[in-house]
Amino acid sequence: MSGRGDIRMYVEHLFEGRTLDAETIELKEEIYGNLTARFDDYVAQGMSEQEAFSRTCEAVTSVDDVLGGRGAEAEGTGAEAEGATDAEATRTVPVGVPPVSPGTDEARGPEGRRRWSTGRIVGVAAVALVAVVALCTVINIINSSVASATYDTPGTVDVQPLDATDGSTAYPSAGSGADAGTQGDEHTLRTDDVAQEISGYDVASLSAMADSSWPLDGAAVSEFVGGMPLASHLMSTGSDSTERDGNSIVVEYEWVEDDRVARTDDDVVEQALAHNATALLCAAGSADSVRMVTHETDGEDGELSVDTFTFRRDDVESVLGTDLTEGRLSDGTWDELRSKLSTERYYDTLCDLADRD
Repeated sequence: MSGRGDIRMYVEHLFEGRTLDAETIELKEEIYGNLTARFDDYVAQGMSEQEAFSRTCEAVTSVDDVLGGRGAEAEGTGAEAEGATDAEATRTVPVGVPPVSPGTDEARGPEGRRRWSTGRIVGVAAVALVAVVALCTVINIINSSVASATYDTPGTVDVQPLDATDGSTAYPSAGSGADAGTQGDEHTLRTDDVAQEISGYDVASLSAMADSSWPLDGAAVSEFVGGMPLASHLMSTGSDSTERDGNSIVVEYEWVEDDRVARTDDDVVEQALAHNATALLCAAGSADSVRMVTHETDGEDGELSVDTFTFRRDDVESVLGTDLTEGRLSDGTWDELRSKLSTERYYDTLCDLADRD
């Protein structure tokens, strides 16, 4: 079923081959924002997500559509708009053109029907939002129940190697020696520490992985990842190969979220995941992707939430606008990448593309 993730991929496809300078990135984000708003409107009107996705994509079939729509908007006059034919009135409104306010003459459709009032639209949107929240809650409960089944004994995690031949390493559980809801402070995620780890990380240490062929040495991967941001919450490392994501480095983290001690900042977590995945892809040229799995336990009720992010090399290179090679680790350009990865526009986009939930 199509949704926001597919819209993001569609927008990325529209910009393939274009230089991602600041102006282009701003235009891409504007198109994405307008298309997701259009998609949500269609869903609120009762369309299926598949139909809403198709209708949304019809609005912009190429970046030239948007650029052409903006040019026409700048040159048009009120007199020309009044003389437009009925056929012209049915054209798709270019992305970036503000909607007509309800209650004006232009608010009528080509057959004279009035659009929904603002109050009615807000009401439908509210109902749709409640339904989505309810659905997400049910899905999270199901996922948590399945993931909790792997925790056979309170405070321990039964980790199975993802590739029994690659030397995958299982790290001690974050909950070892403590009951759910009363885990030790040393396993609580402290976002200030994570931010400092990202800014102070020396990526040059990963250069030793550059010439490694697939499959990578599991012990070496474990050692390298053990020195990266979030290392104190490392649960296991490994490797896997799938038809969809190719050769994938697999890293699992776990931590306790306890608002009484430190409020978890998802932005910093996403920044760290995007940073680590990008660094590993630069270091390991034989890897096609990095799969990161996070196990987050609520410090008060012990509820477990498991999320999976698969950072594909093609996606990361497209968003960052550069090839990910070993040279990035030693030629002084890593700070440029780190600066981008510390910007919400970049790490948020990468995590949205990588999210597999």
